[in-house]
Amino acid sequence: MGIPKQIAEITEQDLEALKAAVIREGKTIEYKERINIDSDDQKRKFVASIASFANAAGGDLVFGMQADSGMPKQIVPLQNFNPDRDIRTLRDMVRAHIDPPLFGVEFKEMPVQGGMALVVRVPRAWDGAHMVTYNNDCRFYTRDANGRVLMNVPEIRSSFTTTEIRADRIRRLRLERLSLIRSKELPVTLQDGAILVLHLFPMRSFEPGISYDLLPFVEGTSFQPMQVLSGWAHFHDLDGVYVADRMQDDSCRGYSAILRTGCIEVVQRTGPEKLIPNPGLESSFLKFFPRCVTWLRALGIEPPVIVMLSLLDIGGHSLYFGSGRFMFERRLIKHRDLILHDVFVQTFETPVAEILRPFCDSIWHACGLMRSFNFDEAGNWKPQNWE
Repeated sequence: MGIPKQIAEITEQDLEALKAAVIREGKTIEYKERINIDSDDQKRKFVASIASFANAAGGDLVFGMQADSGMPKQIVPLQNFNPDRDIRTLRDMVRAHIDPPLFGVEFKEMPVQGGMALVVRVPRAWDGAHMVTYNNDCRFYTRDANGRVLMNVPEIRSSFTTTEIRADRIRRLRLERLSLIRSKELPVTLQDGAILVLHLFPMRSFEPGISYDLLPFVEGTSFQPMQVLSGWAHFHDLDGVYVADRMQDDSCRGYSAILRTGCIEVVQRTGPEKLIPNPGLESSFLKFFPRCVTWLRALGIEPPVIVMLSLLDIGGHSLYFGSGRFMFERRLIKHRDLILHDVFVQTFETPVAEILRPFCDSIWHACGLMRSFNFDEAGNWKPQNWE
C-alpha cells in the first residue's frame, strides 16, 4: 500500500511524511489537489484510477495533496468538502461503474491544518481484472511506476489465468491438509473420532515467496486451541507451528496451527457420543473466530480471506436438541465427510455470524433440516433454549 498504516490510523502526520520522504506517484499511490468530478471525463478518470489500483497491487488515492510532476509538495485542504455527501457520491460511482463489482474500498476523511483531506484505499483484486464501465469505456486499467496505464490483452488474459491457478492451489492445499489430518501425519496426536476443521486461507498467502516469522505466536498467550482442558504445548514442523491441548497420554482433542504462509488451521475432535453439541458447536466457532482474525492481523495480513469448514468422519452423528418438539437424534448424517462450500471474506468488519451462518445451515441441512434455528430470519445469532 502507499501509506504503510491501517487506514483508520492515518493522520496528517502521515501525509506530511509522504512529502518529507518525497514519495512519488506510481504503482501504489496517487495525489489529487481536489475532488474533481464535475465532467464525465473527470468521473471516468476517477473510476479508472480506482480500478487501476485494484488491478495492480492496491493502493491509496490522496485527495488534498498538491503535486508537481508526481512529487508531493504540500497539503491543500479540500474546498467545500462535505464528507457524508462527497464520500457517498464517490462510493456510488465505484459501485456503479466497475465490473465485476469491487468490494473493500475504504474512505478516510481526516483533519488537516485549515480543513480536511481524504484518503481512498483500494484493495488488490483477487478475482480477475476489473473493467471500467463509465460512459461505455469498457477498458481495463492497471498501474506501473508512472501511474495509471491501460492493460494490454496478454495482461488481461494473465489476470484471469492467475485467478484460476490460485483457486486451484487453494483447493489442493485444503485437500492436502485434510489428508494429513486424516492420516495423522502431524506433529500432534489426535484422539480418534470425528474431526471438525476450520481453515482461514488469506489470498496473499498464495503469492510466491510468502513466509512469516511465527516465533511471536510461540511466545504469546493468545495462540491457543479452541478448547483447553489441561494446558497446552507447542509443536513445529516444516509447514508451521501448532498449539495443542495436552492430555495425560500426550494425545490431544484439538489444536490450532499457523502455517508459515499465514494460513490458519483449527482442528477439534467431537465427543464419543456421536452427537453434535447444539448450540455449543456454533457458539464455539462464533467465539473463537475473532481470535483467528487477531492472529492474521498480528501478521499484518489483510482480507480477502477464504474461510472453509470441513467435518471428517462425521457420518452417523446427529444434532442434539434436548427435550421438546425437536427430537431429531435419529436424523443421522449419512455422508462420511462434509466438505462445506467456502466463504469469501472481503473485510474483517463483516459480522462473525454472517461469515459462519452458511456453515451452520449446511450442517443442519445434512441432518435433514431446513436451516440452523439458532439464527433469526435476519441472520442474527439468537440461540434457542433446547433444554
